[in-house]
Amino acid sequence: SPVKITYMKFDLSGLAGRAITSAKLRLKIYNSSSSTQVVKRVSSTSWSEGSITYNTKPSLGTQVVSFVGGSSGIWKEVDITAAVKEKLGTLMSIAIDSTGGDGLDFYSSESSLDKPILIIK
Repeated sequence: SPVKITYMKFDLSGLAGRAITSAKLRLKIYNSSSSTQVVKRVSSTSWSEGSITYNTKPSLGTQVVSFVGGSSGIWKEVDITAAVKEKLGTLMSIAIDSTGGDGLDFYSSESSLDKPILIIK
């Protein structure tokens, strides 16, 4: 069971000084998993998608939320409001770490239609 950790970075600079009521990470699953997934804070935002490797990955921080995977083809929404509120006006990095042997697979930013979305209200 290979270790799967997914890193994401969001630019929240446009939200400086604004009040938000919710923030949900929306993921389209393409390979089912029944394992628990853990969203964790990542303090470093200096990494880049093209150069991050297992050996150069930033350290994982505290848990934001956990959720059970899901079935292929569905959209999964995960409430990460607390983490977003902490980072309003800056860059925010998070990671999704699987606690089981079958890590959740979802479409990446390279997908034209099904890329991860951060929905903020």
